Formats: sequence, C-alpha cells, structure tokens
Amino acid sequence: MEEVSQESAKWKANSSTVEIDRSSWISRLHERHPQIVELKERLYPLERGISLGREYQSSDPVSRTLQQEDLLNPKTVMQLIMQYLEFEGLKKSKALLERELKMKCTVSSDRVECRLVTILRMILKDTERIYDFAMDDKFTTSKQNFRDLQDHLLDLDLLEEDELDGDVSIWEENPFNLITDPGPPITIKGASFNNLVIKLTDTSTGETFDPQLLPIMLATYRTFTTPEKFLQKLIERFQVPPKPMNGESEEEWKSMKKGVQLKVIGVLKRWIPDQYDDFRNSDKLMKRLEEFMKMIQSDPLNQHLAKALQSTLSMTEKLAGPKLRTTQDINTKPSAPDPRVSLKTIFAAELDVLRDIDEEEIARQLTLLEFEIYAAIKHTELLGLAWSKPNLKHRAPNVLRMSDRSTKLSQWVATMVLKEEKIKKRVRLIQKLIKIAEYLFQNNNFSTTLAILAGLNTSPIHRLRFTWAEVSRGSILVFHDLQDKLSSNRNFSQYRAILAAANPPCIPYLGTYLTDLTFIDEANDQYRELINFSKRKSIYDVFEKIKRYQLLAYNFIPIEQIQARLQTRNLPRVENEDERFKLSFLREPRDAERSDIL
Repeated sequence: MEEVSQESAKWKANSSTVEIDRSSWISRLHERHPQIVELKERLYPLERGISLGREYQSSDPVSRTLQQEDLLNPKTVMQLIMQYLEFEGLKKSKALLERELKMKCTVSSDRVECRLVTILRMILKDTERIYDFAMDDKFTTSKQNFRDLQDHLLDLDLLEEDELDGDVSIWEENPFNLITDPGPPITIKGASFNNLVIKLTDTSTGETFDPQLLPIMLATYRTFTTPEKFLQKLIERFQVPPKPMNGESEEEWKSMKKGVQLKVIGVLKRWIPDQYDDFRNSDKLMKRLEEFMKMIQSDPLNQHLAKALQSTLSMTEKLAGPKLRTTQDINTKPSAPDPRVSLKTIFAAELDVLRDIDEEEIARQLTLLEFEIYAAIKHTELLGLAWSKPNLKHRAPNVLRMSDRSTKLSQWVATMVLKEEKIKKRVRLIQKLIKIAEYLFQNNNFSTTLAILAGLNTSPIHRLRFTWAEVSRGSILVFHDLQDKLSSNRNFSQYRAILAAANPPCIPYLGTYLTDLTFIDEANDQYRELINFSKRKSIYDVFEKIKRYQLLAYNFIPIEQIQARLQTRNLPRVENEDERFKLSFLREPRDAERSDIL
C-alpha cells in the first residue's frame, strides 16, 4: 500500500510535465460508446451558447444561486468513473482508485450498462434537438429553426410558458387554412396544424375524409410539431367552449361536444399503442397525459372516457415491457422445415460454415439474421433522412445496422473467395455462393441476395478471368439471371415488380425505400404557406411498404452454431479494397497465362 501511495504521489508531482498517451484508451472508449462521440460533436455549438449566456447573464438572484450550486460534486463524478471501470472489466484500476480516494463503489447486478453511459444517453436525448435547431442548414429557415428551438427549450423547462408567443386557439382557427382535393374521399393537400387536428376529430357527416388521415398524422407529425404540442392541441380540442357556437341549438352543441370528445379519446387510444415510445421516452408528455386523464375523471359525465384511456395505457405498458421483439416472438407458424445440417460437423469447434454447411441452410440462417434487423426498424428512424445526416445518425440505429451488414457481407464474400489459393477451390466457392444467393432469392430475401451479388461483382473478384472461366455454365446462368432481376436499371423497375408480387415473409432491399424518401424530402415542407400534407402522405406510403414485410417472420429454426459465425462482427473480411486487390493480383497476376495459375 505504501508503494502504491508513493507511486501515486510521484505521478501527481509529475502530471504537469509527463505526457501520457491515452489515444488507445480513447479509441476503445469511442468505439464502445459512440454516444460519447456524438456528445463531443455537439460541444462546439453548446460552448457557443454558454458564452452567449454569460454575456447576457440573468440578474435574477435565483438564477445566480443555481449557477453556483455544485450539482455534480467531485465525489459523485468519481463514483461514476469507478462504476464505469467496473463495467469495462478494469477492476485493478478501480481498486487502486478506491484505495487512493478511500471510498467504495458498488455496482448493481441488475444494471445492463453503467450509470455514466445512461447519463450520457439522457444528455444526448435532450441536446440533440438543440444542436439541430441551433445549426441552420439548407433544409430549414432560420425562422423555423428559432421557433423549433423555442419549443424544445420549453419542453426542457428552460423557458417559461409565458416567454413564448401563444398561437391561435383551435376553436378560433380560420377554416380557410385548409386546402383539399375533393376526391372522393376528400384528401388534405395543405392545412394549418389546428385544422389537421380539427379534421382528425371532426363530427360532421356531410364530408368523407381519407380514412388514412389519422395514421398519416401519427406517423409524420414529428416533421412539423412535437409530441407535447400535439397532445396539447388534442386537449384543447377536447375542451369544447361552454356556449353554443355558430348559431347552434343547445341540443346540437351537446351532440357536437360529445362527438368531438369521443373523437379526441379515439385519437389518443390509437396514438398510445402505435407510438408508445413517444410517451415512454418523455416524462413530461406522460405527466401531461396523466393530468388530462385526472381532469376528465373529475367530470362524472366523462369518467367512462378516462377509464377507457387508462385501460389503453395500462395494456400498452404491459405489452411493451422490457422484452425485445425477436423473430420467434412474431412467428405464428406451427412448424418449420428440418435443418439441413450434419450432427457430425455442426458441433465441431473448427466448423467452417462455407465448407461444412449446406447452401440452403446457410441461406436460411442468413435470412433469420437479416430479418431480425429489418423487423426492428421503426418509422422514426426514417424521419428527416436521419440515417444520412452525421448529427442525426444515432436516431436510425437499425437502418445503419442493416446498411453496415450489407457492406460487410459483400466484403466477406470477396475475402473468402480471395483466401482460396487454388483456382479449383475458388471456383467451387463461387458456385456455392451463387447457389446461396439463389436460395436467398427464393426465400424473398432480396436484401442479402444483393449483398452476395455485390461481393461477387467487386473489382478484385470480377477481374479473376481464369477463375470465372471455369465456373459451371449453370451457375453463370443463375448469376446473370439474379443480376438482371435485381438490376438498378430504371430505378430497380424489375425488382420492384417482383417485390410487389411477392408474398411475405420477405426482406426487401432497403436502399430503394431510402432513395424514395430522399426524393420525397426534396419537396417543399409547406404548401401555400400551410403544412404540405401531401408530402406527409407520400412519406407514410413508404413507411407502410416497409412495415408490410415486418409483420410476418420466417419459419426457420435458428441454429446457434451457424448464426454465431455469420454475425456481422464475426465475418472474416479484408475491409480495405487495396488489400483485396493485392490478394487478387496474387491469385491471378497481370498478363498471366492459365498455366501460371495454381
């Protein structure tokens, strides 16, 4: 202990002069916790905001007191650090720190991640929109950014309600702030936020609006408002003015009031289960919903509405739970085809999937792994092209996982072919990979089929002319047929026709949907200074196409030994294309003759 203390004192004495290389540790930290990288990327605009705040520091004594409070004291910080060390398996470092600081840190066994990472996630959740709104870009106006920033700061209780300008009451909305297509059914082309909520809860019988109005609104409202403002507008709509309006009789007013209130409850009963993350991830939104339920519970005439809403919330909470959905959870078929594996090889420690496992079974296991990612994609990952924007990518984890897996599968295919030193083995492997792609296509797994084809079409593989010359004619015909069917020509027209005719289960090529959303996003957000609802409908249509194939899972038996070797992180691959070219030229040098090739 004395030696440790002496070393510690020596380190402290020289800490100002000795440079310690922490690059390796920082690299591992960033790799394991990308949310820290995301947070660091936000520091610059936040630091600018802090500097601005100091320039206009409040003279309010309460504000000054809050600034002086030590909200995160050094002891708490050290506890967080030691807990992080424990989670990372750095127990010696943690023990040394405990001895030096003379304090203990216990880690709860039921935690799935350290509290430091949890806190960082919470910070990101609240700061991501501040970053977006503070940094203007070509897609939004400064005025819109400022308005959205105000709304978000209000949500975080960083602004008082009365600091913001109030908008028009929903009961005073101009009915002409609505542009429709007569239909039938009537569709909304452009509307104010108030009029969208009015039409969601309309009780008039003379007009038939598009029945998709509610699902479109629930799927896309985040593109023009926040969950908190949406709920507030619904509550405002529920609170029907106490006197008849527009020359209505007392009976007509009572009938309208009852109908509107039932419609508002109907919207909430659809919103809660469809978009439960909106409520689960926002304490403020959940609190406001609970306050609303208490308010209607206090009215004897509306207690049945409060009960219905509470029942929906309780059932949704029960169904949501902590359990993640898997392919087995949503698989409703009673039986599955027998696995095509040999008991002699499946349990072998040196199991080589491409060498030892049947092509059809490899295709099945690849399909199960791919579907698990595809089924997890939420529509919120696709809003605002989040996957394509550096500061929003954390909102689209499953879209990025699917894209990353496709890339790495292609690299794996190319690498495994190039690892074979002898031409006969390369030929056999290429033929096997084409057969796997054929089974994938038959399984309607177009996503992984394209990844396999992409790997075989990479330049380092394509140039192996002697190898390809010996691939069987049958395999070549299948290869070309798959390429034609999945060709990107005319915006994947042939593939889109095949997909439209395919029955689930199915894994589409996600890239076509992302392209469609990018094209739609180029349209103006506003239509004659109103919300462009036609654009939102186009976005919703793409969401529905994606969702259609998420509902029915594949009926294959997962085989752990195969899946473990086909997980993205375990695929052996050479990522650098220059290195793959070196292997390619090693297998078939330039100007080589067939007799020169092994």
